[in-house]
Amino acid sequence: MKKQIVKTITFLGIFFSSNLFAITPPTPEEYKEIVDSFKLIDTSKKELSRTYKINGETIKAELEKQDDTKTTQFIQHIITLGSRILGKPNDWVLTNKDDQKPLFVSCISSDKKIVLSSLVRSSTYYQKTKEKFVRYSGFVAKIDKNTCCGNYWIDSGLLNGENPTAKTSIPTYKPNEFYPYFNEQRILERLYETGTCDKKATNEANIEVLLGNKWIPQEQSWDIKEKIATTILTLNQLLENAKSNQKLTFEQINEVLKNEELNIKTLQKYNDLAYYLQLSNKNKEAIFILEKIIEKFPNRTVAYLNLADAYNGLNNKDNAKQNYKKYIELMKLDNKKSKIPIRVFEHLNVFKSNETIREK
Repeated sequence: MKKQIVKTITFLGIFFSSNLFAITPPTPEEYKEIVDSFKLIDTSKKELSRTYKINGETIKAELEKQDDTKTTQFIQHIITLGSRILGKPNDWVLTNKDDQKPLFVSCISSDKKIVLSSLVRSSTYYQKTKEKFVRYSGFVAKIDKNTCCGNYWIDSGLLNGENPTAKTSIPTYKPNEFYPYFNEQRILERLYETGTCDKKATNEANIEVLLGNKWIPQEQSWDIKEKIATTILTLNQLLENAKSNQKLTFEQINEVLKNEELNIKTLQKYNDLAYYLQLSNKNKEAIFILEKIIEKFPNRTVAYLNLADAYNGLNNKDNAKQNYKKYIELMKLDNKKSKIPIRVFEHLNVFKSNETIREK
């Protein structure tokens, strides 16, 4: 596919040359966050997308990528309204493969059209000069239900261009070399300032962002730190992570329990999640889930076995013994005594032997 690089818009050059020093530079904290993002880690395989709910309408903005060199990629908008892909504008901008982070913003124009902005932050290192920069490459799109075939690209240069000021120096702070729209709030303010979006119409639109499986008001979502936002998982994702022994937190488990109720339909998956956590020696997390399962489903036989194993993993012999015995009791009631794993009796014998030794 032939790539069409968005050219520098005269307006952009005029804007930066005349207004650069009037723009508030990053605070020390903001500049530190920009500097800390510079790690030169190739993240080019990561999907860059954001799903919105605007006045009840679901809209997804995602970025298609095509490799250019070993270190750079071309990107362009793909926008889906409901289940309908609105086509591709075939306008491409260049970004680097390292440390890619998308900054998505949505707002409403004065004529009630939806505006979507996406900016990709990435890292650049020039070997010859030993210079380090964070680079910004972006799009602005204006769409409505009648939009078709990629006719939504605003070629305004509002946020991006092949312009030297579309980057920020790392790590030496240079007031005349910073890109001013380095976070979502600044992007939104820029869209208001240029008349691209209307503040009142935007506030009335009830714009929400999908993080994990939870809808969050757009501006509130910006306050959620990136690593927290990306850890809002679904039950299926949590289960897959547990199977592959990835790190999981109580916060993640709690969030999933809030969003996906423990009921007869999800019971098996929650039990499997606890099982894999216990196998990975994450016994406290497993116990947390299993106790909730037993509270709601007190005759869930296998949960007592898993719970006993988890307590045993923590060397909590009293609780392990109690739950092994409960497991045996329920298995006998179901006429399944022959299917009780030998290790259950072995554990109980060890507990009994240790108790005898202590009594002596």
